[in-house]
Amino acid sequence: MIVVENERSECAAYSRQGEIVNSPDVHGFQAGQGEGGTLHRKLPESADGKIGRRECLGCIGAAASAVFMRASPADEKGCARRPREELRQMSVGLSPSLTAALEHIAQERGFFAAQGLNAVLRTYSSGIAGMEDMLNGAVMAAASTAIPVALQAIARSDFRIIATLASLANDNILIARPDSGIHAVQDLAGKRIGCLKGGMPQFTLDLLLMKNGMSNEDIVLGFAVPEKLIEDLVQARLDAVVLFGRYLKQIRERLGENAVALGDRLLTELTVYVTMREEEIRKDPESVERLLRAYIQAEEFATAHRNEAESIVAEGLRMKISEVRKAWADGSFHVGLQQHLLCDLEDKAAWAIERGVARATAIPNYLKLFYCAGLERIDPSRVSIIHAADL
Repeated sequence: MIVVENERSECAAYSRQGEIVNSPDVHGFQAGQGEGGTLHRKLPESADGKIGRRECLGCIGAAASAVFMRASPADEKGCARRPREELRQMSVGLSPSLTAALEHIAQERGFFAAQGLNAVLRTYSSGIAGMEDMLNGAVMAAASTAIPVALQAIARSDFRIIATLASLANDNILIARPDSGIHAVQDLAGKRIGCLKGGMPQFTLDLLLMKNGMSNEDIVLGFAVPEKLIEDLVQARLDAVVLFGRYLKQIRERLGENAVALGDRLLTELTVYVTMREEEIRKDPESVERLLRAYIQAEEFATAHRNEAESIVAEGLRMKISEVRKAWADGSFHVGLQQHLLCDLEDKAAWAIERGVARATAIPNYLKLFYCAGLERIDPSRVSIIHAADL
């Protein structure tokens, strides 16, 4: 695949557009929790065997044409230029939603490079897929909401939470086809609803149904990756889907007026977690601190220059600025590790166990997952969680 690469100075943000990586686990259509299906369709594979497209925003070599070069924000502030050999590699897996805001700001404003990191931002179809690739060693860090973290910790303990980045309003919205007779949540009874399995969309759907006196027994539920869900909704193989971030824009662009949003942004809160493998942290704790410092710079920029930050995020996520501002208004960005995170993870684990999403009978000790030393060395006031000594 031919890509267009943009290079700026060492303290600038670098970007390269490629493919979006989708989770290879494509679930067929299911009636309730049973098996069976009409939704199975093999997705096209790229040369490396990944399903779908991948989008990478990352650093590239210094030989790009001057046509693509421009002064970076970090250069304007006079940050010291670092020789290429001093830059440390860092790759972060992201979801195509506002949960990736600080990464896009840090890349665009040159904060990663200013901290000596050659940062590559890789956008996945979901936080679940990004975290899976982090655990497999394909990326060094991953940003996701609580559910992927809670579920992975039930099965394994070889990763750590190095920080949380934001508390955001729910952006997992149910989009339905009015021509299927859906105009309110109660109209979902007996309808075919699709969502991503074992993630915030499924959790949000459960809450939405419960709030309206319904349950999964009242609908026909199917699971698939976001791209397939959108196609099945457009082709009327589904009556409604629950999706997030820029997928909502894609649905509206394809369905036009034949799409009604029934979600509730205040239904639940999204906390953005950054996780890394324990092995990676042990090997290079200094790079962890550099990553955290870049996040803090991005947080401070977002606070001081909100309008510009919103524009950066809208462009990076290819979302409408109005949608970014709407989601931003009900959230806050703060790099930290707080005590309430334990309750967040435990609540999500309890839901997953009860719904059969996780094969477990007990909630794990999530306190062991937190790596606090990196953030404490930078700013102890950002860490309030009670913890024992780290790695």
